[in-house]
Amino acid sequence: MAQFFVFQGTTYSEELQEGLVWAPQKSRSGGKNPGFEMMKNIKKGQIIFHSAYAKVLAISIAQTDCYASERPSVIESAAPGEWDREGFRVDTKYLEFDVPIELSSCRDWIRLHNEGVTPFNSKGGGKQQYMCNLPDIQALFFLDKAISLKQRSSLENILIDIKRSLISLDGYEEDEKDFVDFMLVEQDKEPVAPNKSKMPQEMRTINSTGTRVPKRDISRAVNALRLAGHKCEYDSTDMTFHRKNGLPYMEPHHLIPLSKYMDFEFSVDVEANIVSLCSHHHNLLHYGSLEEKRPVLRKLYQDRIPYLTEMGLFLTYEQLEDYYK
Repeated sequence: MAQFFVFQGTTYSEELQEGLVWAPQKSRSGGKNPGFEMMKNIKKGQIIFHSAYAKVLAISIAQTDCYASERPSVIESAAPGEWDREGFRVDTKYLEFDVPIELSSCRDWIRLHNEGVTPFNSKGGGKQQYMCNLPDIQALFFLDKAISLKQRSSLENILIDIKRSLISLDGYEEDEKDFVDFMLVEQDKEPVAPNKSKMPQEMRTINSTGTRVPKRDISRAVNALRLAGHKCEYDSTDMTFHRKNGLPYMEPHHLIPLSKYMDFEFSVDVEANIVSLCSHHHNLLHYGSLEEKRPVLRKLYQDRIPYLTEMGLFLTYEQLEDYYK
């Protein structure tokens, strides 16, 4: 699930008051502006981090997809004549932090964790751009900061739910891992065949936030492990230990991350997209450097692309690698 970071400046209070973010469709010179164009990527249920005055002040949950809208009167009052009338708007529900996050205190961490397209420059300072895409690792960092500074327990609960939704998309939680163990025992003696039916991505709602996230079917992960013969699909000779049920321990991994579901017409939660990996190579794909990930990604891509294509999941290797930056 994509999340965003907005540098609002002098319009923060007015946009907070009205529950929205707004940007003009064109720059002062009449051309397209990347920060304004980014607005068009925001969908209902996605997360936006709000910054002004060198602080992260709030998080919000989009209540609408982005839509065309004339400049709100509150923004015209805050900055009269500053922008064109035609613009992009998202209605959003703000949750202000008890204690703002000082971006100056985060500069060193950001500088060391700033790969790919982010809201920040190479020195860890903010870019001169209104709306930006925010990588998962930075979103989780700011959530942890806000949770540590919180004073209201109600705010903490919501922030924890948002964090859980980001983490659980691309990794299995402990109760899900236990259920995989249980289902393997129940099903391992039964015949197994891949499900080749294309299907739309199922969605679920996190009740405390209203956030819509992809729903994952654990039985598909179990089938993927069984189809792989409980071996690592990068290196079948990799050593492993045995589960309590006696089967070799392997971990299911969505090759196309579940969080990228919106890039595809059909569900990415299918056996064709779930690979069996040993703990070492699974953790490498989540936490390793891109240089070390590349050989694993290339082999898995080459092995899986015929099956992914059959399921309506079309992507180039370059696109897959970009997901892992």
